[in-house]
Amino acid sequence: CLQDMAPFALAALPLYGLGRWLYIRRRKRSFQRLREIGLALLAVYGVGLASQTVITGFQASMDGGGINLIPGKVIADGIRLGLGAGNWHYLTLNVLGNLLILLPIGFALPLLWRVTPGRAALICLGISLAIELCQLFQPRWTDVDALILNVFGGWLGAYTSQLLLRRFPKCAAIFRAGD
Repeated sequence: CLQDMAPFALAALPLYGLGRWLYIRRRKRSFQRLREIGLALLAVYGVGLASQTVITGFQASMDGGGINLIPGKVIADGIRLGLGAGNWHYLTLNVLGNLLILLPIGFALPLLWRVTPGRAALICLGISLAIELCQLFQPRWTDVDALILNVFGGWLGAYTSQLLLRRFPKCAAIFRAGD
């Protein structure tokens, strides 16, 4: 939930800004405003994402959670419960939420660096796998469908970003300056 992410993201912003300023100063790099805004948004989103998926009551047990290793099970349940039983909350949270959660990261990667949608999907796979492994020790579910939907969402974001960069090639020069 965005309102739950906000305090963590806002707390991270000054720390990120200071660290980035020191990095630019030490490396004697030029300051590219739009690139720095994009990098800051990506970092702040990453902290917010971690606050909702990784650092939400870290415990050394699996009480209250579980593991789903059957591909398609949660997706099919979400569609069946959402469309058939009218349980839109389950459909929205488990299917659409997992699809959209890494989409911003996937979108940002080609914008800020020369990353293809395939490579962005691999990066999102690593992020999603790390999240799911951390959730093994929390009272949450570790789910192969979340992994699938996260990666597809990251790829979709990267593909959309790549289409926009093809349509507006000057954006690549603005956001990738100094990469």
